[in-house]
Amino acid sequence: MRAALRRETVEHAGEHYRIPYDGPGATGLGKPLKLMLRPLRADIPIYLAAIGPKNVALAAEIADGWLPIFVDPERFGDAFGESIAAAPAAFEIAATVNVLVGDDVQALRDSLKPYLALYVGGMGAKGKNFYNSLMRRYGWEAEASGSRSCTPRRQPARGDRRRSPTSSLTPWRSSPEGTDPRPARRLAGKRRSRRSSSARRSPRRCRCSPNSFCSSTALRADLPHDG
Repeated sequence: MRAALRRETVEHAGEHYRIPYDGPGATGLGKPLKLMLRPLRADIPIYLAAIGPKNVALAAEIADGWLPIFVDPERFGDAFGESIAAAPAAFEIAATVNVLVGDDVQALRDSLKPYLALYVGGMGAKGKNFYNSLMRRYGWEAEASGSRSCTPRRQPARGDRRRSPTSSLTPWRSSPEGTDPRPARRLAGKRRSRRSSSARRSPRRCRCSPNSFCSSTALRADLPHDG
């Protein structure tokens, strides 16, 4: 990347990658190229957005800076101290910060919760969510665990399960053995079509723990929430 930004001819013969590619299946027509654009400067800082300990350490090793998310200044050293210990003196940390303006502090905090819940409780697979892992490294294991328990499940393969038509937050449930879930889905669609728009927007209260990062509110912004 740095060679390309300096408008040098880009060639690379590494252990895993070759530029231009000349391995199996190559046409033989590839040739080293040079960037057509002309950057205003040859030395453009490269910042990496990383969250896992190994990727943060990689950013400190090869990049000019790091773009972290969800920074807790009081627990930052415990979560990332080892990863950035070997960073050079010129290494920059540009943390992203959420800023909300208003007079009601609690209302502003509540408006931010769905955004946090979407990442902490809804991103990634059930067993691997890097944002959830970050909260655990900060010391909020119980809250991070609760955020996964109230997260709506994703749609499974067709024919395996059916969804209850009563709420968009109802988890998927297994179909009785020997039944076909497709008629139930068609019926659910008809029932939803008869309801008015106001009925579809009727609030349903989330029952998850008040101390958890609830991702339900991230999916339905109109849900009242006690947390």
